[in-house]
Amino acid sequence: MQKFLEVIINEYKSGLIFEGKVKSLTANNDTGTFSILPEHANYITLINKNIITRDENDQVKNFTILKGVLECKNNKVVVLISME
Repeated sequence: MQKFLEVIINEYKSGLIFEGKVKSLTANNDTGTFSILPEHANYITLINKNIITRDENDQVKNFTILKGVLECKNNKVVVLISME
């Protein structure tokens, strides 16, 4: 069983915002708040408000966003966001 997710967050104007391994990722979509943990099923959704990551050392990072698209596939999460 995998212990971490590989996460890449790109802002469409600025480029790479975050890349690394995390224990969990939490975000919001139109139905509410959700979390993704290692070994999560494949998933794609539109997101809004914020993204919260918890890294290997339990450091929490909060990214405030306007909107974005999140794809989780094969223990890798790719997020394309807009901060405007």
